[in-house]
Amino acid sequence: LDAVGNDTHGDAQHHGFSALLNPMKRIPLRHRAPNPSATFFGRDQELERLGELFERGPLAVLVGPGGIGKTELALRAVPTLFPERQQRALLFRIPPESSPDQVRIDLARMMVEASGDESVDIAALRGDPEELVALAIDLAEAGGFFVMVDDLHHSDEDEMRELVAQIGAYARSARWLCTTRSLRPMPGLEGRMLELDMLDDATLYRLAASLSTSEDDVAGAVAAAQGSPWLLKQFAAAGAEGVSTSRAGVLATLEAPEFLRVLASMHEAITPSVLAQVIALPDDSCLEAMERRGLLYRRSGRFVAHDLVRSFLFPPDARTPTRELELGGALADIDDPDA
Repeated sequence: LDAVGNDTHGDAQHHGFSALLNPMKRIPLRHRAPNPSATFFGRDQELERLGELFERGPLAVLVGPGGIGKTELALRAVPTLFPERQQRALLFRIPPESSPDQVRIDLARMMVEASGDESVDIAALRGDPEELVALAIDLAEAGGFFVMVDDLHHSDEDEMRELVAQIGAYARSARWLCTTRSLRPMPGLEGRMLELDMLDDATLYRLAASLSTSEDDVAGAVAAAQGSPWLLKQFAAAGAEGVSTSRAGVLATLEAPEFLRVLASMHEAITPSVLAQVIALPDDSCLEAMERRGLLYRRSGRFVAHDLVRSFLFPPDARTPTRELELGGALADIDDPDA
């Protein structure tokens, strides 16, 4: 606490952050930022630009379309720009269609759990947005964290702009990196936003080679990906025939399409035990292969589909209302809070 100054120390005492005095408190795995992918190429200029943004202040925002690699760049920024904070890096993903109030509550709860302070009553702060954000900022300061807030676009844009502006205005020694598909500029965010362009073909060729893509398939996959590393992984897996048929070809390469279709219908991270009651789980090797392709990710042992699995592979018109009603009914019959 002394390292971040007397003012923050006073704030910490005010909130009763007693457990922060124990530097050995372990951060739960569910909140830790994972290592960046081994198949990360390009973005050297963007990393340099991020470093410049952080020299000016504690906050930076990555903006770009889905599948462009915002999260991967955020994860790469920690070991590249702040290696001393790797053990204090947190990842907070905002689920689709989240209410702004829930975002603030969950963010504050993550900071409390990561800090190890059991004396803070989050429930008492419900309905007080400013105090929830202040709590999250103070805990990030006291713990010296690097906090990544992923997918701001999953909640109300105006309220997320306000949240980001508050972090930018009041954070000090902690570092915050947010990602979003769209965030209009506003007073307080000037000079804090970095827009990502699509990857160039040379970088995509390197990525395709790292994925062991056959030479015959590389050119088609790179052309079809249109600068998106996520789409490149899907088209590289589909091969030349899959690229020629686009979405249908990629679907044909999936080992467990119905499992992914079910996962795409759920906007929350779901435990394997709950999923197993509504759909057969693929084996571990299949799940690991889907993770490498970016089709899904795990958060604290729970599964979540990538956004583009929903919008590209299984858009709403491909997920029939009848099927989703059946899933809803099955979940409702399961005596489990996650269900």
